[in-house]
Amino acid sequence: MPEIHEAAERGDVEAVRQLLDTGTAVDQLDESNESAIHGAAAVGHVAVVRLLLERGASVDQTDGDEFRTALMAAANHGHLATVQVLLDFGANPNAADDYEETVLIRAAGAGHLEVVRTLLAASADPHVRGELNRTHADEAEANGHVEVAQFLRAYESRK
Repeated sequence: MPEIHEAAERGDVEAVRQLLDTGTAVDQLDESNESAIHGAAAVGHVAVVRLLLERGASVDQTDGDEFRTALMAAANHGHLATVQVLLDFGANPNAADDYEETVLIRAAGAGHLEVVRTLLAASADPHVRGELNRTHADEAEANGHVEVAQFLRAYESRK
């Protein structure tokens, strides 16, 4: 794993800064075709994510395996502050992976209500269905997240 990925995943802002200052490419890919922003977003290292974006990291860079973005990783793991920073830098709230699962489907399925609210406020489409033809509410309910499912059904009925 490249040094920048290791530093990003452990949240070491200064190490990431130093690597970037000495010429490491901000979007350098690892063996899984992920950039450092994916790892930092997945574990919620918001300061590292912000630094990478300020230094020109591609906000919607997808991994090479399932075409997931950093926003998907942050939303799936419930890292609200990281989700907000990515959205502030223009991340696509309607990005979909190779299973046609959107950021909102991932957040709903993982039960992260505040992330779901944030994505909807950022214009995530609540009507998109994934590969299994489930709504976001169906995905939440299938994973035991009744409160999220109820919220989404109420939200959809207002639209």
